[in-house]
Amino acid sequence: FRDDGRAPSHRRACPREERSPSYCPEVAGGKTLLSQATEEGRMTSVENNKAIDRRFANEVLNGHNLDVLPDLVAEDFVEQNPPLGQGPGREGLRQFLAQMFEAFPDLRWRVEEMVAEGDRVAAWSTWEGTHRGTFLGVPPTGRSVSVEAWTIDHVRDGKVAESRIIMDVMGLMQQLGAIPGSAPAQPPATSA
Repeated sequence: FRDDGRAPSHRRACPREERSPSYCPEVAGGKTLLSQATEEGRMTSVENNKAIDRRFANEVLNGHNLDVLPDLVAEDFVEQNPPLGQGPGREGLRQFLAQMFEAFPDLRWRVEEMVAEGDRVAAWSTWEGTHRGTFLGVPPTGRSVSVEAWTIDHVRDGKVAESRIIMDVMGLMQQLGAIPGSAPAQPPATSA
């Protein structure tokens, strides 16, 4: 596409929100790029990978159903940024999630945005819950929290094989009262 957003003259214009080769049905060599992507399996696998992440959010995180982990997560799962206390593999993830669900029995996970390319799925999410049990060393406070998280998952053979989660732990700890929140800005001192 040219700098002005218009398609070059040898292609049909594609709506701005669909200007990805995987989704824009522009004509190229007698076939649309959309049909080429589908024929090569890229679009299908990308959609399947997103479906795996959605199922994980719905059934595991929202449904608190750890029994489906073998269907969704590889046994040799690797968490690139493991939260404090998470052990290795799918079993380590299962144990950590069990602790999280015990600490926040009403935990709800909402995927705000999700994008995927190839075998990677990235999502920005928010989870909310009421702190009813010890979590990350903090005893129950009864406080409600809302925490943002960002994940990048690598899907292999239809299962999440690797993940990187960045969670707003500082915001969580402030909401739980475990660390002080930011102080209100003070006006600059003036000389008299």
